[in-house]
Amino acid sequence: MADVRALEATKRVKVAVFAGGRGAASICDALARHPHIDLYVLVNAYDDGLSTGRIRDFIPGLLGPSDLRKNIARLIPESDEAGRALKKLLECRLPLDYSEEQGRRLLQNLIESWDRIEIKDVHSFVRKISLEQFEFVKTFTKAFANYADAQSTKFDYGDCSIGNILFAGAYLSEGKSFNAAIDAFHRFCKPRARVLNVTHGENLTLTGVKADGTLLKRESEIVAQQNPSLLKEIYLIEAKAGEPRSIDDLKAREVTPELNPDVAHVLKTAEMIVYGPGTQHSSLLPSYLTLGVAEAISENKRAEKVFIANIRRDHEIQSETANSLVEKLLFCLNRKNHIFVPAKELVNRFFFQQNKEDETYLAFDKAHFGFPEETVVQVDWEAALDGVHTGGRVVDELLSLINDRAQLMLENVAYMVSIVVPCLNERRTVEKTLHDLQLLNFQHLGLAKEIIVVDGGSTDGSWEIISNHKSVKAHKLEKAQRGEVLRYGFSKAQGNLVMTFPSDDEYRAQDLVEIAETMVDRKFKAVFGSRAITCIALHDRIKRIYQGNRFLYAVSKYGGMALSILTLFLYERFVSDPLTSIKAFDRQLLEELNLRCKSIDLETEIVAKLSRRGEFILEVPVSFQARLKSEGKKTTVTAGIKALWNLIRLKWSHLGETSLDHHSGVQRSKVYPKAS
Repeated sequence: MADVRALEATKRVKVAVFAGGRGAASICDALARHPHIDLYVLVNAYDDGLSTGRIRDFIPGLLGPSDLRKNIARLIPESDEAGRALKKLLECRLPLDYSEEQGRRLLQNLIESWDRIEIKDVHSFVRKISLEQFEFVKTFTKAFANYADAQSTKFDYGDCSIGNILFAGAYLSEGKSFNAAIDAFHRFCKPRARVLNVTHGENLTLTGVKADGTLLKRESEIVAQQNPSLLKEIYLIEAKAGEPRSIDDLKAREVTPELNPDVAHVLKTAEMIVYGPGTQHSSLLPSYLTLGVAEAISENKRAEKVFIANIRRDHEIQSETANSLVEKLLFCLNRKNHIFVPAKELVNRFFFQQNKEDETYLAFDKAHFGFPEETVVQVDWEAALDGVHTGGRVVDELLSLINDRAQLMLENVAYMVSIVVPCLNERRTVEKTLHDLQLLNFQHLGLAKEIIVVDGGSTDGSWEIISNHKSVKAHKLEKAQRGEVLRYGFSKAQGNLVMTFPSDDEYRAQDLVEIAETMVDRKFKAVFGSRAITCIALHDRIKRIYQGNRFLYAVSKYGGMALSILTLFLYERFVSDPLTSIKAFDRQLLEELNLRCKSIDLETEIVAKLSRRGEFILEVPVSFQARLKSEGKKTTVTAGIKALWNLIRLKWSHLGETSLDHHSGVQRSKVYPKAS
């Protein structure tokens, strides 16, 4: 087994992603962070937006550098100050009213006297990049400046990005070879993944036709706001021949670009090919039209081939559905039906957004989809209400496909913390709790954060406070018990680290950061925040809570001990604080537990099922300030007895836990071994 794991640890998986400028950014970022994935980002360069179009017109033969520059810049490692500064420098844009004279002076200062650069941000970032990076900046800038000096027409520097100027300089330095310029830019930026132009580099213009006959003469018109008529078809035409005059003119001038040999090799050898989300007609469909793309993908029989649909509509897909985007994918891969490659050889998995009533979301019609149901994964991919995929969650699903097909055990990389907060009549404390949670920062661990608050039927105004917090995901259940509330929150979690935190202000929010560090750095899958480890003067603390009630004092003091001792006796595991309200789990482990209990007995169900699986529970000390019964403390003697009984019941229960396979929808029964 050790030899197998050692082999898996060294196995590298090649993943190719068709991408645009930003649509697949979160997915590519998450893939690039995985230590065992070699990522190839495949981009076409037919963008010609306002500033990009100007630089293409100024240097005939240059394709649009923006999407390539965005992808390369985004993938620059941020492990040191120089990398962070270079990334920001490439994204710097010059002022809209930046004159030609100011532009030339800027270029001269980049070449000779960077300390004289007048734009504050550009000066700051140039000062922080490495000497090696600065040599590239000077070389590329000098090539662009020499070209500009030799032209009779002046270049409009307004709103142009520094990155586009440097890429144009790389193009000129490399003898006007676009793909060689990309290689030079890679040597300059050293990104975490390989970004490739799909085509040989033919200088073409992207155009389109809408169903109502409207001509879209440039890529910038395709992505701009337009009438709701369906965008029927796109065309690539020779750029030097000028704008098209009619649909017949478009058809007569249509050109099919040839495939970059490096991209052909990647597509034939990758373990996974992903058709990413993005601006479909401008960024993605032109790539699929390229001569040889479909043939290379079809030749690769071992790869998983996954189509990831957009979450929300944009200007160019305002009349589309997820179904119609798949149809256009296949139409373009078959080069508008000039060839025929069976659909199953081109795509075999589909990630669609969960259908919602909001019309801004891209709908999926299951009844009229021509592929088997088990090929579809339809969940809520959206991290925030912004149409952006939760990249880490997508990668989790992609890794499970790779592992299934290649019989590997590639581990998921932590990408987001989901904090589930149950609430019931906590108007006095919930505001402070949410404020404290919002201040938490997990960025040093490479983790995003979401806060999921589930109200179990509050009647004291708690829900009104919760629902006014725009930065939390708020859900309300009617008359739900604690276990039901937590389970519902778990089902809504997007992150692969899932934590629980109470809304009663008894615990310190900052302790969640230490727990996350433990899970990321030491790879623990179940961590409890224990009050017992740090609890000082237990007698006085419990006595204060129950204010002289000897019965409740005795039950609280010895009931907690009984739970720990009973766990040790039944499961041979000592858990000092089974009922702690701070628990953290790897999401996959949490799903496999298939939790069923509805009230406080959920806490002991978790302990019992983790123990039966043989999972280690790490306990770390957390701060705790108990409140009085008069202040709203809700734990009862009956609940404690129920939790105790649940520990006993689950010891001898023969009910097998089940987990849902995300891809097939089939329930797989699992009976976990008893603790030995």
